[in-house]
Amino acid sequence: MQNHSSTGAPAAASSTMEPAKSAASSTNSTQAVHAGEHRFRSHHSLTVPVVQTAVYAFETTADLVNYTEERFFLSEPEREEYGRYGNPTVRALEAKLAELEGAQDAIAVSSGMAAVTATLLLLLQPGQHFILTDNCYHSTLEFSQGFLQRYGIACTLAPFGDYAAIEAAIRPETRLIFSESPTNPFMRCLDFPRLVEMARRHNLLTVVDSTFATPYNLRPLPLGVDLVIQLDQISLRPQRCDGGRGGRTLRPDDAAAPVAGTIRQPGGAADGVSDPARDQDAGAAR
Repeated sequence: MQNHSSTGAPAAASSTMEPAKSAASSTNSTQAVHAGEHRFRSHHSLTVPVVQTAVYAFETTADLVNYTEERFFLSEPEREEYGRYGNPTVRALEAKLAELEGAQDAIAVSSGMAAVTATLLLLLQPGQHFILTDNCYHSTLEFSQGFLQRYGIACTLAPFGDYAAIEAAIRPETRLIFSESPTNPFMRCLDFPRLVEMARRHNLLTVVDSTFATPYNLRPLPLGVDLVIQLDQISLRPQRCDGGRGGRTLRPDDAAAPVAGTIRQPGGAADGVSDPARDQDAGAAR
């Protein structure tokens, strides 16, 4: 796997593609098995049960009153309301993925392109601009330069590894830089410190698709990246987030934006991993 210099010429392999630090690597297998899971599980199940329900009960009438008065979720962020908005099985998966990535939060979706499209559609607005490095997944390129253009979101394609060209493409309305590492299909790797320093200097978000590496080999979040796409998940870096679930990250205008909450907000439009409410609605439609 190759790293690239500012001119785009191949350089020595970067240490960022080595397996995660030894301390993290030694716990990867444990995290993969136990992270995100509560010790007590329903009916004492050894594994996390697959919850297939669209609605959830309340333990007491007081809980129901607190919910209807919109006070319940302030103190119980893990409380499920409706299958469209959350599922205990999916939340356990998200917590496990977040732990493996070193993230504050993770959002599980149905496919890699669901993660890409949800991230770009929900973080960008008409009149804004983002930079995409070339040598990327073809569907990402098509979506960025075709579909998004129809909605007034501009995309500049910059040569992968040419950091001078990437910086030259930044405009006042630029919102984020989107790249891959390793790239699909040529397995080229980013100079993460250089990209992150540039993005922070211009107050931009960094989004990296690291599907090919998996968190066992590469964890971009501890290297300073803000959001990571990993085949069917979106992970958010804790250093630029505050608060609990639905953390916040910086906008280019220095205002904080609830990134995880923003991506979850459509209520099932971008996920589809396990959504009994969606299946119930589809059955009713038939």
